[in-house]
Amino acid sequence: MTLSIRKSAVLIAVVAVVCLGVYEVLRIRKLVGDSLLEESARTKYKNTVAFEMTDLTPHTNDQITLIQTISETRAVASFRGSLFAATSGGLVEYAADGKLKKRFSVLDGLPESDLTALAEFRDTLFIGTRSKGVVAYDGNGFRLYRFTDRNPQAINAFLPTPGELLIGTFNGGLLSFDGAKFYELTTDEGSIKGVTSIAGDDSELFVATYANGLWIRGASRWTHYTTANGLPSNRVVSAFSRDGKTYAATDLGLARLDGESFGTLTRLANVTSAAVRGDEILLSTEIGGVFSVGRSATPIAATASLTANARFAVADGNLFLISDDGIASLDGPRLRGFSDHDENALSNNFVSAVASDRNDVLWIGTFRGGIDVLNLEGRKLSHIENADVREINFINTSTTVRAATSKGLIEFGPGFNPVNITTGKSLPSRSVTHFSGDSVATSKGLALRQKGEFALMTAQNGLPSNSTYATLESGGKLFVGTLGGLAEITGGRVERIFKDSNSDLDTNWVTALTEVRGRIFIGTYGGGIFELMPSGEIRSFRAETGKFVVNPNALATDGRRLFAGTLDGLRILDLETQEWKRIADVLPSETVMSVAAANDGIVVGTASGAARIRSKYFETL
Repeated sequence: MTLSIRKSAVLIAVVAVVCLGVYEVLRIRKLVGDSLLEESARTKYKNTVAFEMTDLTPHTNDQITLIQTISETRAVASFRGSLFAATSGGLVEYAADGKLKKRFSVLDGLPESDLTALAEFRDTLFIGTRSKGVVAYDGNGFRLYRFTDRNPQAINAFLPTPGELLIGTFNGGLLSFDGAKFYELTTDEGSIKGVTSIAGDDSELFVATYANGLWIRGASRWTHYTTANGLPSNRVVSAFSRDGKTYAATDLGLARLDGESFGTLTRLANVTSAAVRGDEILLSTEIGGVFSVGRSATPIAATASLTANARFAVADGNLFLISDDGIASLDGPRLRGFSDHDENALSNNFVSAVASDRNDVLWIGTFRGGIDVLNLEGRKLSHIENADVREINFINTSTTVRAATSKGLIEFGPGFNPVNITTGKSLPSRSVTHFSGDSVATSKGLALRQKGEFALMTAQNGLPSNSTYATLESGGKLFVGTLGGLAEITGGRVERIFKDSNSDLDTNWVTALTEVRGRIFIGTYGGGIFELMPSGEIRSFRAETGKFVVNPNALATDGRRLFAGTLDGLRILDLETQEWKRIADVLPSETVMSVAAANDGIVVGTASGAARIRSKYFETL
């Protein structure tokens, strides 16, 4: 009996051990399986991205001077004891107290001036650009990563994690960089396009988009939320977790995730970002407003000055409001300026018109910021901006200084005083695109000054199009560039039209005209440069240059060379050798909007500021 009991006990113990072993094996398998499932979910849609890497070198040339503003701030990040700012005028390094330490421009090796994002990852500062990819700065030099299998357009956001740097692009998807390779992270729906911000960690990741709502990656899957799930708008600017709850800030207000859908907490227009500070959630708006949303979800306006493109940024634990007016620290309910203001900086980096007057004074017109007047040493003599002087299309200084604007033709008198000389006059349109002599080109026709008044000329009078962009007086004739071709006018009548159907002008949209050494050059939108020969025939330079875009009024000469502003740099024709060249990497931006001759050289206006280039530089090309 006793032996039988002992055998039974031993058998039970053996079975228990076996069962325990089986249970432990199953438990381990489940843990491993869950881990593998989670890892599979993370890597299932992880695709390798092709790229090329280039070490960038500075352009040590004292013949080029850049004219920009560094106020237009897009991102900030702490790196090696300094605060760095990505601006439309390059990379800026500040001391902890806001004092300027160093500026980095294209002349220092940056591939372009227009920078969009910043983050430190593995003791390297990563920099997002508007069109050139990702730049890495190690404290000594710059390295460029460009993607060869896609066009990401703008790099909008970074999120560094211990294992990877996440990169949000506008058109190239959500990317990751592990220090050696780039990957794209996709969902069941494919690429995540239009990324505006990235937040979270390995356990929960929030990816906000420009027009396609919010993506949240949990432990094993992606979840997509849009207005169909309660978001106030599909344009999500920020998302974050607080007290176990998920919040999403959209351009129309703040929402919180409850269960499977979002509920709106606060409706507010033009929200640009959100931040958490203590017990409150802060929202920023486009024009610099700061709103505090407490636990009761009641918005309270904070003190803020009017600005543009304002949003929150965090660096080294400090909360900043960055905008086109620079960097401000948020001290309680008040904003305090952080960085110094350069009184000689441009008012806006989008330079749409440039000119130099007889006193070697530079007139720099911007798209939305009026006109800055500077001497050759770079000191700002005046800033001119009002309701009529804001969007500048063209400046001419041959006699008196005049500017073509979206509100008419402006003449500047003593003390840079602006007078709209077309107020009360009959023009086809208030939007003046160009002028020369007694002719004024507008978006809806041509105006010819006669005895103080304007006679109108449109397609009904023989113009190939009402959209006129450029005028040139030569040999008693007036040439007018239009959307539909080139018109030759004599005595107030259209004598001849050049277009693709009756000449070698194979692109009808004429954007710019100039004359040098008796030669008339024609700039077109998409067809490149043409020449109107004395015989009346059109000559194309397509065989030498190919086709390209000449921006409106971006055609000028210094007497020896012809300069054309394009979407991919400055094209140069040496009128003595007939040789064409191109420069781009020393310019603030490859998008050249305007060109003008200046003392001992030219001034080039781009989408990211202006450059003064001395004649000696072109002799070394």
